[in-house]
Amino acid sequence: MENKSAKLQVTLFGGFVVECEGVVLSSLSPRANSIWCLFRYLLANRGKFVTSDTLIDILWSDDEVANPRKALQNLIYRLRKQLPETDEFGQPYILSQHRNYGWNIDANVYVDAFEFDRLAATIKSGLSDRELAEANRRLMEIYSGDFMEDIAHESWVEQLTAQYRRQYFDCVNSYTTMLYDQGKYAEVIEVCSAALKHNMFEEHYHAMMINALLAQGSRYSALTHYRSITSMLQKELNVEPSEELRAAGRSISAVNQPLRPDISMVIDDLRAASAAAGPMFCEMDVFRQMFQMHERMNRREEFASMLVMYTIVSHSRTLSDQEMFQVMAALKRACMISLRRTDVVTQHSNTQLLLLLPSASEVSISIVLMRIQQKFTQLCMEHGVTLTTQVRSLVRPKID
Repeated sequence: MENKSAKLQVTLFGGFVVECEGVVLSSLSPRANSIWCLFRYLLANRGKFVTSDTLIDILWSDDEVANPRKALQNLIYRLRKQLPETDEFGQPYILSQHRNYGWNIDANVYVDAFEFDRLAATIKSGLSDRELAEANRRLMEIYSGDFMEDIAHESWVEQLTAQYRRQYFDCVNSYTTMLYDQGKYAEVIEVCSAALKHNMFEEHYHAMMINALLAQGSRYSALTHYRSITSMLQKELNVEPSEELRAAGRSISAVNQPLRPDISMVIDDLRAASAAAGPMFCEMDVFRQMFQMHERMNRREEFASMLVMYTIVSHSRTLSDQEMFQVMAALKRACMISLRRTDVVTQHSNTQLLLLLPSASEVSISIVLMRIQQKFTQLCMEHGVTLTTQVRSLVRPKID
């Protein structure tokens, strides 16, 4: 059973959280890792009993355990103590049968991955356009990050992570195609922008955004976006754009723009780019100009803009260029998920990221930075890196 109002709520996408009536039960401390790994394995294999030998192999494949069966029994006991004894209807969550264990499919629980499965199946079953749009939007909201991304390196998780990721992008592809065919170009841009939070180098969505901008008559915005993504591909990956993206670039050149557009056309063109979700990523030269503009404006604002500098620090060893690239990509992704459309981000060096946060109070700043830190830690746990954070207000002392 799955019910959004169930007292036990489980999040598996974009982070791991177990809540019971608003109280967080889950912990990622070293002592609790095995408990919650067992919990997630039983959830992923709901509806069937798992043998003790299989669970022992999953939990302690690389460790020497003196009495693994006793250790497993103890772990099952500890997990049951962590969870409520039963659901609202008296159903236990974990069942045992001849020293085999399984998740009770009759227990009332809300799991985001189960809801994702239901929506994905519903989308394929044939719906009206309105129902299809609602299901796709809900599915995209649920997919806040990769499935069990903090343990995605585990062999039993890898296939599931890839499967959910493929399902997500399959749904996004069909959804954006439907929206484009319906002429809903602003929504195409919004959906593509959301998908790019999960893979900013997915050229198909950049091409779709460019085509949608052109269909809106926003040639300048399409050209700006094309130049930005092709520059990023060259700088970050040292690759040329795909044929699909190049075709979108040729479409820009083929559009005849009036030599003297009136101001309403210019405003529409400038606004089109702002439909994208998430913060604005830009080159350092553009960021410098934005910084200077905000510094001038700050005397008239209730809250000053804030400049944040993140520095990636590796403690145990020097990371290779490829590893550092992956860590920086994870930091960018954490920012994409956590920041507002009005925020601006640039890469200052291969280990540093700058954030410009306009009109931000100290309370909101601390919440946002904590969210970025938590997301980054989840994504980069295995790299052994940390973030140092420096924050400065852009308020200048007044000159008499």
